[in-house]
Amino acid sequence: MVQEIPDGTNISEISPSDAVGKKFEAIHSEWLRLMNLDIADSGISDMEVAEQMGALCDTFAETVINQTKIYADIFKAKIDEINVVRRRMNALGMCYIKEKRIDINVRNIALPPVCVRKTILHEICHLFIPNHNLDFHRKLEEMCHTMGLIRECGYVIPELGGISRYSVVLADENDWNNYENSSAIISSWISKA
Repeated sequence: MVQEIPDGTNISEISPSDAVGKKFEAIHSEWLRLMNLDIADSGISDMEVAEQMGALCDTFAETVINQTKIYADIFKAKIDEINVVRRRMNALGMCYIKEKRIDINVRNIALPPVCVRKTILHEICHLFIPNHNLDFHRKLEEMCHTMGLIRECGYVIPELGGISRYSVVLADENDWNNYENSSAIISSWISKA
């Protein structure tokens, strides 16, 4: 399906069924499998599970960077640096406007892929509009619509404040619990490193 973005450019719609979307789905599914794995019954050690989770985080980081580049090209956003960070970071993502840098939190791995994609778009939107005013939310909604991402419903992610109906939210409480549990695991890796 071809859509037109506001400046008149035609693009192929990037939906959750595209290659990157399928990769996000696979990563998310594998992360949840590892999170819910009964180590005693699985026959593999804690260390092996941790190694698999670490490798999955690396794959997630690569996928996020690729998706961010795709979105930046589509919306003609100038980004000099894209990072997926493992350091302690309360936000799901950060945009450093002067440096033209976007950081995405690795903890997003536990969120449904649509939330990850909206987080990326949210940070790219900051390159055009630095604050969270009405213009920002209109632009973000336009970007989400262009990419075929529907307005969400569910539980608001606390660090985003929930001040707007365009904030990234989770589909259900289980998603939030997966995020919190994943945050605890990733934080323990960071503190041991």
